[in-house]
Amino acid sequence: MIMGMMILGKRYNRTKYVSVAMVTLGIYICTSASVMDAQKTNETNKQSEGHSQDHFTLLIGVGMVVLSLIIASGLGIFQEKLYRTYGKHSKEAMFYTHAMSLPFFVLLVSDIGDHVTVFNNSETVVVAAVLPTIPKMWLFLLGNVMTQYVCVRTVFLLTSECSSLTVTLVITLRKFLSLIFSVIYFRNPFTIYHWIGSVFTFTGSLLFTGLHVTLMVQLGLMKPEEEKTSVDSDAVMVREVTKIEEETREPGIRKRQQVASGSN
Repeated sequence: MIMGMMILGKRYNRTKYVSVAMVTLGIYICTSASVMDAQKTNETNKQSEGHSQDHFTLLIGVGMVVLSLIIASGLGIFQEKLYRTYGKHSKEAMFYTHAMSLPFFVLLVSDIGDHVTVFNNSETVVVAAVLPTIPKMWLFLLGNVMTQYVCVRTVFLLTSECSSLTVTLVITLRKFLSLIFSVIYFRNPFTIYHWIGSVFTFTGSLLFTGLHVTLMVQLGLMKPEEEKTSVDSDAVMVREVTKIEEETREPGIRKRQQVASGSN
């Protein structure tokens, strides 16, 4: 949201500011609670086993997640401007984004080779009677690639249809759900702080989508006319910017058409 205001000059209604602040606060509370639980676990391990996990490594992980969100926000704004100028081509953007990053894997050739050896030596499983046995790790890799494709394809489709703020919020919520899933799956304590953070996050998400306005209309607390006036200022801004860009390009288009007709 801040980068959109600084780079694109966007302005939002107060509901958007409140919803984004609630989501941010909720994720911060859950992350802090998880960090505190990890510190307690490390202290227990230190007393029982004589060693502790480096907390600095945990801070590096949290910092990398925050940095990835900032970079993703900048990428979303760049893609939004790109789609406005050249049209919405999500498949082309996804192809070039991944194809241009492939040469950098040359720096990891030795590491990739080591993992290929590990994968080949993993336990084999029978997929079908007509097929030979396959190392289990290669099946896991195939499943990861397929699910990652669905995830990335969906994100690129989202960037072509929604604003960068909406895409960033969806990605942030996905990371939050991953955090909650990891807490449950690894049977870490789900404290009162996790509940508070979850309430803040999901309430902010509902406010962002405008679902509260529809509920207020259904409950008779708001008139349908007021619902229509509660439009998304972000969408209005996008239409206004698109209109200005089209008006700016129209003189050049007419000039080229005149030159083409004169040459004919």
